[in-house]
Amino acid sequence: MQRLRVPLIAAAETIGELDSVFARARFARDFDCGDAGIYRPERIKVAGARHPVLEDKLRREDRAIVPMSLALGGDERVLVISGPNTGARPWR
Repeated sequence: MQRLRVPLIAAAETIGELDSVFARARFARDFDCGDAGIYRPERIKVAGARHPVLEDKLRREDRAIVPMSLALGGDERVLVISGPNTGARPWR
């Protein structure tokens, strides 16, 4: 019985890893995710970013999310986000 323990644990870990990969792929497909554009640590560029929890909530309410874009690096080294802007369009 002890000889079966190690292969069973390895199989369970592999199944868990595969499940995680497929779940992340399904999430990326459903939310049209892409690369964040972080290729060099000193520069960050994000185009059309959306908060996934907010987007999911607004989808369920049949509301649209407003994507945001930003670039940091070079002279731009600080990003300050303040105020009520959460990326959601108000009801019309």
